[in-house]
Amino acid sequence: MELKKIEFIGHSFSKDNQFRNELKGMIIGHFTLEEFAIYKNFTNKNNKRILTMVKERILSTLTN
Repeated sequence: MELKKIEFIGHSFSKDNQFRNELKGMIIGHFTLEEFAIYKNFTNKNNKRILTMVKERILSTLTN
């Protein structure tokens, strides 16, 4: 069962654009104006970092 959950999460993060965009929006929505200004300078790099951190956090809750 755990393997199916992990596979589903991996698939969602790699193929489901709407899911990824909603996650990014939830995180970016909490930024201050200064944080958002920094975010805009390296959008692609920061998006990848955000999604990696969220994915690792979700996966860590499954294994604990």
